[in-house]
Amino acid sequence: MPGGPSQEFQGFERVKESEIINKRFISKRVFNIKNGLTCDVEVPSTCYGSTPVNGPAKGKGIIQHWNLIREIYYQLMGWNSDSGEPLPATLKDLGLEDLILNAEY
Repeated sequence: MPGGPSQEFQGFERVKESEIINKRFISKRVFNIKNGLTCDVEVPSTCYGSTPVNGPAKGKGIIQHWNLIREIYYQLMGWNSDSGEPLPATLKDLGLEDLILNAEY
């Protein structure tokens, strides 16, 4: 398109924007962990964790699967599956080495 940015440039800008958002998200995660966030408080609220009493999901709750759901999510995010802390490799990939919490894993 004449006068507009190229497709490649737009794609690059989206990737760059995504990296910035990811860095902010991970930085907030590290901050929260340093200030007492633990896995045991990361559970759905009663509203979201309750078993539906009607509709297509009637009788199908997630709470009994929650630990597995959380573990898979942590692994996909590059976090320690037990503590939820971002792994050193994840932080290094994002250029956030100064936020590494523990070297135990």
